[in-house]
Amino acid sequence: FRKILVAFSLMLLCSSMSAQSVNWKIRKGEKLSYFIAFNSTLTGNVKGGKATLSVLPQTSKVGNTNVYHAVLRGETTGMVEWFYRIDNKYESFMDTETLNPVMFIDNIKENKYSRNDTIMVNQSNKTAVVNGEKTFNILTNTQDFVSMLYFVRKLNFENMKEGDVINVPYLTEKKVINSKVLFRGKQKVKTKYGT
Repeated sequence: FRKILVAFSLMLLCSSMSAQSVNWKIRKGEKLSYFIAFNSTLTGNVKGGKATLSVLPQTSKVGNTNVYHAVLRGETTGMVEWFYRIDNKYESFMDTETLNPVMFIDNIKENKYSRNDTIMVNQSNKTAVVNGEKTFNILTNTQDFVSMLYFVRKLNFENMKEGDVINVPYLTEKKVINSKVLFRGKQKVKTKYGT
């Protein structure tokens, strides 16, 4: 479900920007809602989940750092819940100046499995501490699961060519994963709100 949310959120975040957008800033109080459906010839369109990505309307502090508090919540809905129940919440506290994460909280509930982690991130020392116990090294500008979405949307796509790759290191509760974002190109899409 995490992989589906990342791919889906990145696609929608990037597609909601105009081709001329550069450094699309975080807006306090912004909220994006997604509905996830699965389609097959056997079942047709089946609603399977929903997700909400939002930024709280006020900034707060983590230590001495002013932060945006962003929350990504994803859960299964409808018939999918009969087979696999998901209710996950991810919270990122991002430095208002750099947008890099200072703290990340994940609250995972997937069927009988559950996990709660708080990760404190020290970008200047390039370290992360999980639940006040385990410390591991991170890379420069390491993102978390939520801040990664905002990191990607602030990129300048103007001079990118189809096939360009952007490295985005992001942390999990155990390590840093050096993920890659592939730029697939620009496309005009007609909607009821315009092109």
